Amino acid sequence: MKTSTGRRTGVIAAVCIAVAAMLANPQPAAAATSVNENFEDSVADGFTVPTGAYTVISDGSKDYRTTSSAARAVVGDPTSTNVEVRADIKVASWATPTARTAGLMARYTDTNNYYLFIYEDGQLRIGKKVGGTLTTVASKAFALTTGAWYAFAATVTGNSLTLSVNGVEQLSTTTTGLTAGKVGLLSFNGDVRYDNVVATDIPAPPTTSAYDTAVLADAPVGYWRLGDGGSTVADSSGNGHTGTYTGAPATTTLPNGDPATTFNGSSQYASIADGDYLSIPTTGRITVEAWLRPDVLQFAHQESTGYVHWLGKGTAGQHEYTARIYSLTNSENRPNRISGYSFNLGGGLGAGSYFQDTVTAGQWIHYTLVINTQSVSGYPTGYTKVYKNGVLRDQDSLQDYGIIPGNGTAPLRIGTRDLASYFQGAIGKVAVYGQELSGTRIAAHYAAM
Repeated sequence: MKTSTGRRTGVIAAVCIAVAAMLANPQPAAAATSVNENFEDSVADGFTVPTGAYTVISDGSKDYRTTSSAARAVVGDPTSTNVEVRADIKVASWATPTARTAGLMARYTDTNNYYLFIYEDGQLRIGKKVGGTLTTVASKAFALTTGAWYAFAATVTGNSLTLSVNGVEQLSTTTTGLTAGKVGLLSFNGDVRYDNVVATDIPAPPTTSAYDTAVLADAPVGYWRLGDGGSTVADSSGNGHTGTYTGAPATTTLPNGDPATTFNGSSQYASIADGDYLSIPTTGRITVEAWLRPDVLQFAHQESTGYVHWLGKGTAGQHEYTARIYSLTNSENRPNRISGYSFNLGGGLGAGSYFQDTVTAGQWIHYTLVINTQSVSGYPTGYTKVYKNGVLRDQDSLQDYGIIPGNGTAPLRIGTRDLASYFQGAIGKVAVYGQELSGTRIAAHYAAM
């Protein structure tokens, strides 16, 4: 198999994900699904075709095509349980006005038993076929244009299933009925082409520490402990919001010995696909919590007046929030200030809170940012708060800069925000909550480390 040329703008690059080693309490060896196929050698390595027919064709590059009325192609380890499968999918044309389907499968054992992550007749769907009975578990309206490529990504972690398209999480649900199986491609009644098919096992999470227990007790909507050691960013919240690492960052340890991720400050970061759960308007409030360890005081890849965004959600026209640290020397005379901001989607000045203390390179800091749009005394349109090491340090009004947080489409990135600056140091235990955590709970988290 050849390496993907990355020929399509916006297509999620193929990555090969290594299974992370267990940190404690050794477990039996996990099943291994590892697929990275772009068909450039004109061979669909490892694929079998239970129904229909596929051929490798040239369509700009080599693609895996089917025109069968019912087509399935499967690959991987039949004993795999937790898995992610991605593929670029294009429907050249449909053969019928209904029952038009294209997508992916997971935990496939035979034609009567599998999970499906598909587009069908104007909708995206997550479904299951168990014992021959087909059930839709989650669905939403979606417009698919024939002739256009779409990057589909499906994950199965325990009973949690997600479907993302073009890097945006579209559906997330839970279900039961299937425990293991291969991954695959699925289509009905169309000329459907597939490319850059990638499938990998999702690593088992490390042993739960006292800190993890404290965080999970507050029901985060996403919890990325980091330090995974591969290319998949595991979500320990149970909601299946897995992400990916870019640049193969190294691992390190937190004060309690739990793993974390070290970023090189020039090109490495982690990315979590956009989803409503990451945006403030969904509940009107959000708490973002993490541990950071700056390994330098002056950042080589900084932006604007001399700062880096070490975590955040926002790109041009889609600004939401960010966590920032200034270099020791900067043009605003804010030596190593650590802050958090909420923005209007269009950008401009943000409303934010900060603390500015002496920072020691290599020292861990517990950081918590709260953004709440509820009206309370003194804060008619809401506020931002920032905590350091479990202690509230600053609170500011959203009204000061006319901030009305919006629901954008940017991913959540860790180690950078919009690739304009990069954090050099370590980050761990990133948690997002659809609520404002109390000061008591934030202090309890810090104490649990």
